[in-house]
Amino acid sequence: PKCQPSGAWCRVKAALSALDGVLAAEKEAGVSAGRVRLTVTWSFGISTSIDGQVTGPGIFGFQDMVAGIADPQIAHYTPRSTQADLQQAFSTRWVHGLNTQSPWSFVDAMISKNYARFLPVPWFIGEYGANGQPATVIRSDLQAMQTRASEGTGFLGTAVFQFQTAHWKGGSELNFGLFRLGSDVLGETGEVCDEHGSCRTWPVHCLSAKLDWLPGSVGDRAQAVASAWNGTVVGGKGLCSSGGRRLRGGLLV
Repeated sequence: PKCQPSGAWCRVKAALSALDGVLAAEKEAGVSAGRVRLTVTWSFGISTSIDGQVTGPGIFGFQDMVAGIADPQIAHYTPRSTQADLQQAFSTRWVHGLNTQSPWSFVDAMISKNYARFLPVPWFIGEYGANGQPATVIRSDLQAMQTRASEGTGFLGTAVFQFQTAHWKGGSELNFGLFRLGSDVLGETGEVCDEHGSCRTWPVHCLSAKLDWLPGSVGDRAQAVASAWNGTVVGGKGLCSSGGRRLRGGLLV
């Protein structure tokens, strides 16, 4: 609602404002940047950068930041930080990022061939979703990413989306997660309070590495990730003793 008329300027203004706010807060608190990196992870949908220079999935956002840092007014933004401070943070701390559900071969083809213009700023995949991919594809994707990251061509690596299935979301969100919740209760949290001040404890359930509502090896996401580095998912503290019945919507099935 605050972005009227809508357009690329809105997303770029939000990103610039976030970066500017972090820098201002650090300065006010006397905090040294240290090794902390900064990023925005863009959609892998196809779009055109704010300056019209780049069109493509994810990479449009990389150019958005280049253009926005060079001239914040392109996004109708007046920063609190100096232009020199913004440029320094971008050149020394920024990491371009994107989220994707696509296989690595496609992401690599779309991004890597066009990335030279953004160097030496590196990039990474903030959410590698591997939606609907069998274990063999996930394993080979991660191994290929490891190889590419070791080549020093700007790609840093990825984070797999996500550790635990978001059961409460339902629908297509059940396609993600390395582990699902099982039926066994291992303990309870301490008191957790919401924004209204209401507090309660919550059960802590065991985890199972088998997403058994997904077909075949598509549900073996944790083992696929482990096998990329010659590992395996074995039983232990926190894992369901025998797979466990599935927890769905607070009910056992």
